[in-house]
Amino acid sequence: MTPAVVGSALCLPVLRAPEKTAATGPGAAAAKRTDDRTSFVRLSPAAVCRSIAFVGLSTFISFYARQRTGGSTAAGTAALFLLHLGGAAGTVPGSRPADRRDRITVVRTSYLLTVGAVAGAVFVPGPATRLFIALASVGLYVPLSPQVTLAQDYSPSHVGTAGGITLGPTVSVGGPAGPLIGSVADATSLQTALTPLILMPALNRLLYRGLPEPAGAGPSRRPGTGRGRPRHGALGPGSGDPFG
Repeated sequence: MTPAVVGSALCLPVLRAPEKTAATGPGAAAAKRTDDRTSFVRLSPAAVCRSIAFVGLSTFISFYARQRTGGSTAAGTAALFLLHLGGAAGTVPGSRPADRRDRITVVRTSYLLTVGAVAGAVFVPGPATRLFIALASVGLYVPLSPQVTLAQDYSPSHVGTAGGITLGPTVSVGGPAGPLIGSVADATSLQTALTPLILMPALNRLLYRGLPEPAGAGPSRRPGTGRGRPRHGALGPGSGDPFG
């Protein structure tokens, strides 16, 4: 209970801040932008695919790691710890590249790397599987913040609803996939049951293909550079962006 109480107290000043700047802040500019419903609808399934991949891994990775390493219960616990530690390590750092580059490119690049990381977690035997578990977790969490802000920028007149739809399924909708994965594991093997999870980040990369960077997201200045650069600018091939 203590972290929840402390966190709530820290949120109170932040919640009051928008009231002081509602008329002149970014919200006023957002109100003038129109919703891009097509892009929002295309973005929403990505939250579902990400949830299936993460929930599937978090549900079975402990037992699977014990199988792959021939270890004890401690080996499974370590694998589960790495999975969630990677989430903590990926969320904040994942937002920083998106502040400097096109969010769509950062997210698509992350999901591409996650394909290899999940495949490694499923197929690489021995202690090396732990490295791939951590990388898969980082790869799944890097897109989390950009994904939510993209949804809000695609629907500026309903930012609360957009954030709730995008973030809510990311956490919960993968739950029903757990029993299905377990049933396949009982009928075949756990490796066979986890293999389809590799397709989830691959499908997400395809879902993001062709999505536009929301117009009017607003420019920002990179500290210390002395020159302006779009916070979420549309940097395409040939622009000098290493991700492009």
